[in-house]
Amino acid sequence: MGHVEIQNLYNTYGVEKLGVLLADVASAGPAGADDVTIAALLAASHANPQLVVNRVVENIVLHSHFRWTGTNKGERGLLADGEGDCRSLASGAARVLQALDIEAQVSSYSHEFVIGREGVTLIDGQTGNIDGKWWRFENHHWLHTASQDYDLLMGGGPVDASAWHNVIRTEVADGLTWLLAEGLAHPVYVADPASGYSYTMDQAKALVFHVPGPRTSGSRGHCDIL
Repeated sequence: MGHVEIQNLYNTYGVEKLGVLLADVASAGPAGADDVTIAALLAASHANPQLVVNRVVENIVLHSHFRWTGTNKGERGLLADGEGDCRSLASGAARVLQALDIEAQVSSYSHEFVIGREGVTLIDGQTGNIDGKWWRFENHHWLHTASQDYDLLMGGGPVDASAWHNVIRTEVADGLTWLLAEGLAHPVYVADPASGYSYTMDQAKALVFHVPGPRTSGSRGHCDIL
C-alpha cells in the first residue's frame, strides 16, 4: 500500500475525484498526485487514522454527490461513476482508506429486510421506497474500520439495525406480489408504478398482475408485465 497505491488511485480515478474524497485530510493538499501531497496524506493517516477516517466519511456523505440506484458497481460506483448501491459506497471508501494504510473493509448483511422506521433518508436525500416512508432492501453493506462501522448509505452514522425486520415470507396470490417481515403486522406489496414507489403497504396501490376471473380485493385494475 502507501505511496504506490495512492498514486495508482490517482492514475485510475483522477485528481479531481480523489481531491473531493481526500479534501482536508492533509494540510498540504490534495492539490495533485505529486510526491509532497502523497507524503502528507500518509503522514496524516499514520498520525491520526481515526481523524482521517472521519474526514473521508464526511467528504463522501457531504461532497461526493453520490446517487443511489440499487446497482452494485463496485468501487467504481463511488470513485468514478458517482452512483451505485451501498456496496459501491463501502467498496470505494475501503479502497481509499486501505491506500492510506488504514484498516478498512466491507461488512455485509445478506438477508432481505425492511427498515420499519419512518424518516430514514439516504445519502442523496431519497426517502423510503415503501410509500416514501419505509425501506425494503435485498441486503446491506457498510464500511468497517478498527474503531467503528459507518453506514454510508444512511448518511455515514453508526450502523443501526434496531429497526431492521427480516423478510420471512413472500407470496404471489390473486394477482398481487407481497411480502411479510418479522415483527410487522402489515404486508408490503409490489406497487403500481403510478403510485410513485416500488413498494406499498396500501393494497389499493398494489401492482395487479392479470389473473383469470374477477378479483374482489382492493384493486386499481389489471396490469400486465411485459
